Amino acid sequence: MTPAEYWLKPKLKLKKTLHHILWYLGLVFLGAQLIFILFNFFWNWQEWDWVGYYLIMLEFPLMMIFPLVLYGLIRMVVFSTKETDKYLILQSESGKDKLKIRKEDFLYANSSENYINIQYLTGQSSKQHLIRKPLKNLENELSKYSSIKRCHRGYLVNKENIKNIKQDRGKIQIEIDSTLLPVSKKYESAFIN
Repeated sequence: MTPAEYWLKPKLKLKKTLHHILWYLGLVFLGAQLIFILFNFFWNWQEWDWVGYYLIMLEFPLMMIFPLVLYGLIRMVVFSTKETDKYLILQSESGKDKLKIRKEDFLYANSSENYINIQYLTGQSSKQHLIRKPLKNLENELSKYSSIKRCHRGYLVNKENIKNIKQDRGKIQIEIDSTLLPVSKKYESAFIN
């Protein structure tokens, strides 16, 4: 079973939960077959009949449900969304152009028609990356992050990287990486409060 788990499973590249469930059900079925053969080998083939086979096929999966469920729960806790929440994966609509950055390195994104210019940090300097996608789609993808908000029709910002908020003659601007970005009236409550 261990070679199957560490050698065969990575080669199959299981991605969906259903595939993982079917994988583990297959392992339980295979384990039941091996237990039936080993049980009969050590007991001089006394249970080598359909009743013995049926009992092993019923008992072994029931015995394995608890450890597998426990393993699954521990795996969910340990490998929860911590790793994926650290990174933003920003990609074009076609999926050909992809950018993976840490969430705290994302500064802001501004749109120009169907293109988005993403401003992000790499070390001490800032860089930009252009992808083809409407800003509204990017906003929907990043909506699970409370720190990433829209400040204007054409801007999406990471509130964690705001250096200053300036208000002059009723107009509000936020400063991120020495760049002043406008805040429209519609979105100013998210930045002033």
